[in-house]
Amino acid sequence: MQPEPILALTPRRRYILRLLDQGLSNKQIALSLGISPFTVRNHIVIIMGALGVTTRARALENVEATGWLNDPAKRDQ
Repeated sequence: MQPEPILALTPRRRYILRLLDQGLSNKQIALSLGISPFTVRNHIVIIMGALGVTTRARALENVEATGWLNDPAKRDQ
């Protein structure tokens, strides 16, 4: 998978991806961002659609395969 779909995400959605990678639940993400769990779920659905996957786990697998989560230079793009 190429990193372009990740770069097409908003900075907020890329940040949510990082929080997902840390193992946070929707409720935990919502509390940390001051938004509702429903809004978090909507962000995750959009993220999964942009990455062409149907599960959170697959989204993280695909993103991890690009090295985006572990490379600060890529992550800050």
